[in-house]
Amino acid sequence: MHLYMVTSGLPLDHHILRAASFVASLGASLWTAIIAIAIVYVPRFARVARTATLSVEGRPYIEAARLASANHPRIVARHVLPNIRRPLIVMTALSMSTAQLSYAALSYLGFGARPPQADFRSMLNDSQNFVTFAPWLVAFPGGVLVILIVALNLFGDSLRDALDPHFERPS
Repeated sequence: MHLYMVTSGLPLDHHILRAASFVASLGASLWTAIIAIAIVYVPRFARVARTATLSVEGRPYIEAARLASANHPRIVARHVLPNIRRPLIVMTALSMSTAQLSYAALSYLGFGARPPQADFRSMLNDSQNFVTFAPWLVAFPGGVLVILIVALNLFGDSLRDALDPHFERPS
Protein backbone atom coordinates (compact mmCIF):
# COMPACT_ATOMS: atom_id res chain seq x y z
CA MET A 1 0.00 0.00 0.00
CA HIS A 2 1.35 3.42 -0.95
CA LEU A 3 1.03 6.74 0.79
CA TYR A 4 -0.52 9.14 -1.66
CA MET A 5 0.46 12.78 -1.65
CA VAL A 6 -2.17 15.49 -1.44
CA THR A 7 -3.35 16.72 -4.88
CA SER A 8 -1.13 14.24 -6.68
CA GLY A 9 -1.94 10.91 -8.22
CA LEU A 10 1.59 9.56 -7.81
CA PRO A 11 2.61 7.56 -4.78
CA LEU A 12 5.08 9.18 -2.41
CA ASP A 13 7.89 6.81 -3.45
CA HIS A 14 7.67 7.98 -7.09
CA HIS A 15 8.40 11.55 -5.98
CA ILE A 16 11.34 10.37 -3.90
CA LEU A 17 12.66 8.31 -6.82
CA ARG A 18 12.44 11.29 -9.18
CA ALA A 19 14.19 13.52 -6.65
CA ALA A 20 16.82 10.84 -5.96
CA SER A 21 17.59 10.46 -9.66
CA PHE A 22 17.96 14.24 -9.99
CA VAL A 23 20.28 14.40 -6.96
CA ALA A 24 22.28 11.41 -8.17
CA SER A 25 22.91 13.11 -11.51
CA LEU A 26 24.09 16.38 -9.94
CA GLY A 27 25.83 15.04 -6.82
CA ALA A 28 24.60 14.62 -3.29
CA SER A 29 24.45 17.75 -1.14
CA LEU A 30 21.95 19.67 0.93
CA TRP A 31 21.27 22.27 -1.78
CA THR A 32 20.93 19.68 -4.52
CA ALA A 33 18.36 17.80 -2.44
CA ILE A 34 16.44 21.02 -1.78
CA ILE A 35 16.43 21.91 -5.48
CA ALA A 36 15.39 18.36 -6.44
CA ILE A 37 12.46 18.39 -4.02
CA ALA A 38 11.42 21.84 -5.26
CA ILE A 39 11.51 20.69 -8.89
CA VAL A 40 9.49 17.57 -8.08
CA TYR A 41 6.84 19.66 -6.28
CA VAL A 42 6.49 22.35 -8.99
CA PRO A 43 3.74 20.46 -10.90
CA ARG A 44 1.58 20.37 -7.76
CA PHE A 45 1.81 24.14 -7.39
CA ALA A 46 1.24 24.66 -11.10
CA ARG A 47 -2.00 22.66 -10.94
CA VAL A 48 -3.25 24.65 -7.94
CA ALA A 49 -2.28 27.98 -9.56
CA ARG A 50 -3.94 27.02 -12.85
CA THR A 51 -7.15 25.91 -11.13
CA ALA A 52 -7.30 29.09 -9.04
CA THR A 53 -6.58 31.24 -12.11
CA LEU A 54 -9.33 29.54 -14.11
CA SER A 55 -11.80 30.17 -11.28
CA VAL A 56 -10.86 33.88 -11.23
CA GLU A 57 -10.82 34.27 -15.02
CA GLY A 58 -14.58 34.48 -15.50
CA ARG A 59 -15.22 36.94 -12.67
CA PRO A 60 -16.92 40.25 -13.49
CA TYR A 61 -14.01 42.41 -12.29
CA ILE A 62 -11.71 40.71 -14.81
CA GLU A 63 -14.17 41.46 -17.60
CA ALA A 64 -14.47 45.04 -16.36
CA ALA A 65 -10.69 45.43 -16.42
CA ARG A 66 -10.60 44.06 -19.98
CA LEU A 67 -13.34 46.47 -21.04
CA ALA A 68 -11.38 49.31 -19.43
CA SER A 69 -8.51 48.42 -21.81
CA ALA A 70 -6.19 47.17 -19.08
CA ASN A 71 -3.29 45.19 -20.50
CA HIS A 72 -2.66 41.58 -19.49
CA PRO A 73 0.25 42.23 -17.09
CA ARG A 74 -1.86 44.80 -15.23
CA ILE A 75 -4.84 42.41 -14.97
CA VAL A 76 -2.57 39.65 -13.71
CA ALA A 77 -0.82 41.89 -11.17
CA ARG A 78 -3.91 43.70 -9.86
CA HIS A 79 -6.64 41.07 -10.06
CA VAL A 80 -5.38 37.53 -10.63
CA LEU A 81 -2.33 37.30 -8.33
CA PRO A 82 -4.07 38.69 -5.23
CA ASN A 83 -6.89 36.19 -5.71
CA ILE A 84 -4.72 33.11 -6.22
CA ARG A 85 -2.38 34.04 -3.38
CA ARG A 86 -4.39 32.26 -0.66
CA PRO A 87 -4.45 28.79 -2.23
CA LEU A 88 -0.73 28.99 -3.01
CA ILE A 89 0.17 30.07 0.54
CA VAL A 90 -1.92 27.23 1.98
CA MET A 91 -0.40 24.75 -0.49
CA THR A 92 3.07 25.89 0.55
CA ALA A 93 2.28 25.44 4.23
CA LEU A 94 0.76 22.00 3.70
CA SER A 95 3.58 20.88 1.39
CA MET A 96 6.29 21.71 3.90
CA SER A 97 5.59 18.51 5.83
CA THR A 98 5.74 16.24 2.78
CA ALA A 99 8.86 18.06 1.58
CA GLN A 100 10.48 17.48 4.97
CA LEU A 101 9.54 13.82 4.83
CA SER A 102 10.93 13.57 1.30
CA TYR A 103 14.18 15.20 2.41
CA ALA A 104 14.45 12.84 5.36
CA ALA A 105 14.01 9.88 3.00
CA LEU A 106 16.53 11.27 0.49
CA SER A 107 18.96 12.03 3.25
CA TYR A 108 18.62 8.55 4.75
CA LEU A 109 19.37 7.10 1.31
CA GLY A 110 22.58 9.17 1.26
CA PHE A 111 21.46 12.01 -1.01
CA GLY A 112 21.27 14.74 1.64
CA ALA A 113 23.67 16.83 3.67
CA ARG A 114 27.19 15.58 4.19
CA PRO A 115 28.99 15.46 7.55
CA PRO A 116 29.69 17.58 9.57
CA GLN A 117 26.23 19.03 8.84
CA ALA A 118 23.69 17.43 11.14
CA ASP A 119 20.37 16.14 9.89
CA PHE A 120 17.97 13.31 10.60
CA ARG A 121 19.96 10.90 8.43
CA SER A 122 23.15 11.30 10.38
CA MET A 123 21.33 10.93 13.69
CA LEU A 124 19.33 7.88 12.61
CA ASN A 125 22.13 6.25 10.63
CA ASP A 126 24.69 6.64 13.42
CA SER A 127 22.32 5.30 16.07
CA GLN A 128 20.99 2.41 14.00
CA ASN A 129 23.72 0.03 15.24
CA PHE A 130 22.88 0.74 18.88
CA VAL A 131 19.12 0.20 18.70
CA THR A 132 19.22 -3.06 20.68
CA PHE A 133 20.76 -1.60 23.84
CA ALA A 134 20.10 2.14 23.43
CA PRO A 135 16.75 2.51 21.63
CA TRP A 136 16.39 6.16 22.67
CA LEU A 137 19.14 7.05 20.18
CA VAL A 138 16.72 6.13 17.39
CA ALA A 139 13.49 7.08 19.17
CA PHE A 140 14.38 10.72 19.83
CA PRO A 141 15.37 11.73 16.25
CA GLY A 142 12.43 9.73 14.87
CA GLY A 143 10.07 11.35 17.39
CA VAL A 144 11.35 14.82 16.55
CA LEU A 145 10.77 14.13 12.86
CA VAL A 146 7.20 13.01 13.60
CA ILE A 147 6.59 16.08 15.80
CA LEU A 148 7.99 18.37 13.08
CA ILE A 149 5.73 16.85 10.41
CA VAL A 150 2.64 17.04 12.65
CA ALA A 151 3.48 20.64 13.60
CA LEU A 152 3.86 21.63 9.95
CA ASN A 153 0.53 20.00 9.11
CA LEU A 154 -1.19 21.80 12.02
CA PHE A 155 0.38 25.08 10.89
CA GLY A 156 -0.91 24.52 7.35
CA ASP A 157 -4.40 23.67 8.61
CA SER A 158 -4.56 26.74 10.85
CA LEU A 159 -3.27 28.94 8.04
CA ARG A 160 -5.91 27.53 5.70
CA ASP A 161 -8.61 28.23 8.30
CA ALA A 162 -7.31 31.76 8.86
CA LEU A 163 -7.17 32.60 5.14
CA ASP A 164 -10.47 30.99 4.16
CA PRO A 165 -13.12 33.72 3.96
CA HIS A 166 -15.95 31.16 4.17
CA PHE A 167 -14.62 29.41 7.28
CA GLU A 168 -16.85 29.93 10.31
CA ARG A 169 -15.05 29.71 13.63
CA PRO A 170 -16.98 27.89 16.34
CA SER A 171 -18.15 30.14 19.17
